[in-house]
Amino acid sequence: MDPEQRAVYNPLYGRGKQYEWESDVTAFQDRVMELIDAKRSNLSVGLDPGFPGQVDEDAIPQRYLGGNDPNKALVDYCLDIVDQVADAAVTIKITQPYVMSLGEEHHRAITDRIRARGALSIYDMKLGSIHRTAFAALWHVHRWGYDAVTLTPLLGDNQSVVQAAAQLDPPLASIVYVLSSAPAMARYVGQAKIDSTPLAEQVITDLGAYQPDGCLFGAGRCVSDELLSHARRTLGPRSPFVFVVGSDDRESQRLMRVSGHASLINVGRDIIYSDQPRNQAEAWVSKLRSFETA
Repeated sequence: MDPEQRAVYNPLYGRGKQYEWESDVTAFQDRVMELIDAKRSNLSVGLDPGFPGQVDEDAIPQRYLGGNDPNKALVDYCLDIVDQVADAAVTIKITQPYVMSLGEEHHRAITDRIRARGALSIYDMKLGSIHRTAFAALWHVHRWGYDAVTLTPLLGDNQSVVQAAAQLDPPLASIVYVLSSAPAMARYVGQAKIDSTPLAEQVITDLGAYQPDGCLFGAGRCVSDELLSHARRTLGPRSPFVFVVGSDDRESQRLMRVSGHASLINVGRDIIYSDQPRNQAEAWVSKLRSFETA
């Protein structure tokens, strides 16, 4: 795929202001750091658009749902949110279950808008499978125009998948989901050990051998200061660590303090279902900026 083509809006959904990237071939880590510094922002926005009935609360507003095409409603909502938050966000992360009905042209409309508005897109599918099957998924995600995809380290061969993603043209960045705040993950991964080494610590040590582009974490007790310090030493100061925090101010401050300048705090519903997503995203940027300088 021609990198220039990825910055053009899908004709179904119109055009808008173009963001002038310094380079279309810059590595993902470099582009993240470019945006962190240019926007003075450590914000990632979680764009997880649920339909009424699919989710119990915080759903796509009714004003998008008057037509007969639910996919158009979904895309229209996503494009509006991107337009409102992209100036504040470094990355916009879309979680797979919310967009499973979309086709290639729909995904491309969203990823083209994200890129053209000056942010980076993450497709959060937590991919884990043997190489052949995993690459089948990478092929789709790459065609859809995403900048990065999330992988799970406990299924399949992450090293070969990271390498395969990096060899695509343009490269698809890989972000490994190390540890979440979900109770089961905290129990099975957070408390598990290989010999005497905590499993999450061993996963990070193994990542050091093949250097994915970044990591995804939840928050809470199992995502300890010690684990994050180990991850930062292993993967280096420019590896983006994306933290899914809900809207926890105090935890966001801790995670940024431990993980440093390449931290991205992912906030979803608190922003996208706000009455004023733009203002809420900007408020989060100001809050995170104060945490970094505290």
